[in-house]
Amino acid sequence: CKGYLKNSSCQEEFSKRPDYIVDMGIDAERYNVAGIMNIMASCYEGLYMFDDALDAFIAANNACPEVSQHIIGAGNALVKMNKIDEAIALLLSKKKTEYWKPKKYKDVFGKNITDSSYRDSINERILDLAEKKSKGYVYRPRKDSAEKNTHVK
Repeated sequence: CKGYLKNSSCQEEFSKRPDYIVDMGIDAERYNVAGIMNIMASCYEGLYMFDDALDAFIAANNACPEVSQHIIGAGNALVKMNKIDEAIALLLSKKKTEYWKPKKYKDVFGKNITDSSYRDSINERILDLAEKKSKGYVYRPRKDSAEKNTHVK
């Protein structure tokens, strides 16, 4: 994961950012750091290293807390650690943040935009996890893949 992130093409990609990030007032440098941590978290998750994935998702969220995908990723890592109640509690805690309220801004054309995607995406995941919990969901990794990656740390 870390070797990939040192690659010059990866660094060049993260020097770019979508225009809407600027429109919404999100600091591009924090957004890029969070994106890198999010990629690392996904790498760890793919290697069944869920503790490391959780740490990287939390670091991404700390770098750019106004983007919901990082905290949702942290919740997903908790679910894969069979900590569904902790995942729900983590997501519910975001209702108390300033990012919960819809964000109003003007796009590049001067049009007023109201963005409630942070709230909507977290609410959707909370509902999904509540349903999984009600059905007794337990994460079971594919045995062959998990066994291949237990030596990696």
